[in-house]
Amino acid sequence: MINQTYSGFHEFQQGVALLTALTFLTIITIIAVVAMDSSNMQLRMANSQEEKSTAREISQSCIDNVINDPNNFIVTGTPDTVSSNVTVTALTEFSHTDLTLTELDLMAAPRGIGSSADKFQTSLFDISCSYDDAASGRGKDSLAQGFLLMVPKI
Repeated sequence: MINQTYSGFHEFQQGVALLTALTFLTIITIIAVVAMDSSNMQLRMANSQEEKSTAREISQSCIDNVINDPNNFIVTGTPDTVSSNVTVTALTEFSHTDLTLTELDLMAAPRGIGSSADKFQTSLFDISCSYDDAASGRGKDSLAQGFLLMVPKI
């Protein structure tokens, strides 16, 4: 009779061990699923930030491309007139962009830049570029930049 009691107690211990192991396995599984879900969310946020940065860099590159091409700013007209002309070739490398170049003001050369106000004039431009490829998940951004063009008086 003692053997039967001991045998029953041993079977009870094996059942408790199984139940404890299953409980820990369930808890570890839940923690793993929550960690994977959190990792996926962080990955999506990082991808979104990368696309926003890429869109900003494309907008800035478009503006830099316009500024660096002297053919986009052609001096014509009377001595106090500067006209701007953005060529179509300035935008060929930038798909999904919209560029606006606006001449804001014509003024004398600012002080402190080491130039003569009677020999140079400046024209202030506003250059803005919008990049929008959000439809394909590539991001969307707009950037505006001022540009001061200094030209000799004619």
